[in-house]
Amino acid sequence: MHFVGVFVPIGHAAWLGWRALRHGEIGRAARGGLAIALAAVIAATLYAPVLGEILTRHEVFAASRGDEPALFGAEGWHALLQLGGSWYAWAAWPGLGVLIAGAASLLRRRSKPEASLFVEAAAAGLMGLPIFLLVVLVAGSWMYARFALFCLPAAALLVAAGFQSLWRWKRPAAIAAGVLLLAVSFGDLAVRPPKQPLRDAADFVRANRASGEGVLVIGLAYRVVDIYLADLEPDYSLGHGADLRRALAGSDPGWIVLYYPNHVSPQRYALLRESGFRQDKRFRGWVDWTNGDVEVWKKTKRRTRIIHERRSEGNALQERFTAPTQTTQRRGNSRSEKER
Repeated sequence: MHFVGVFVPIGHAAWLGWRALRHGEIGRAARGGLAIALAAVIAATLYAPVLGEILTRHEVFAASRGDEPALFGAEGWHALLQLGGSWYAWAAWPGLGVLIAGAASLLRRRSKPEASLFVEAAAAGLMGLPIFLLVVLVAGSWMYARFALFCLPAAALLVAAGFQSLWRWKRPAAIAAGVLLLAVSFGDLAVRPPKQPLRDAADFVRANRASGEGVLVIGLAYRVVDIYLADLEPDYSLGHGADLRRALAGSDPGWIVLYYPNHVSPQRYALLRESGFRQDKRFRGWVDWTNGDVEVWKKTKRRTRIIHERRSEGNALQERFTAPTQTTQRRGNSRSEKER
């Protein structure tokens, strides 16, 4: 379980507390609180071997660099869209529309017994979301959209309530909404690329490299491509190419696998081109929304030919300049012999 899963029982506790204060349900809140406390004891027991390390590394949860994913940005936007069942806006809006219809219907009928169960279950499941977002803001932390996936069961209940309300209103409308929701869901799966196609890039390099050509990986912080290319013993320039010049000079690679391309500076791209590399293949990915592509660069023979041509030109120029000098020396030697 991801650590943000703790906001599920926190949300349940907040809902029970509100019911106790608003409706006087003290006994119910006490029983629910006891269940939550016992669940916390079990979770703490399971996490005991790593709790110390988690607590000592709490600084990783702070937005200290300034470039971490924030609530008010792409991550927050996609956290909202996923309530509709997709991270594509065009595929999420039908689900969000049905969800809103379900919430409105439940609020109108919340006094009825069958609706009150829906309301309580959905409210308890969603209560952790605003608490989580508030903690992110107040604590100066960061988030990914997937951190809020714990509230999807509650969102699914609201979507179900929406279909129920549409069915009661007009059955053709409910059927049309269902068909539309299925269509955009399958469309999402059909057009979405892999998350980060490192395997595809590794397979491409393996299939096209010549024997003896080295591989350099430009990436984030870990040697993750070793999962797919360990037998080729690739070299790495981590930190998005922080030591790229040294790595190019030290390993003289024929191929480069580059991921998180938006984090690689223009100067490092320029260095790759100056070193004779060109982009041979780009595999599309969706991680970080615009930064999941994986690029494969290949060292071209054109660069070697250019260097050879320049050396040849230099040698020719040198011969042109040295030839007159040698002729003059020969003439001087001839005059000396005649004088003798």
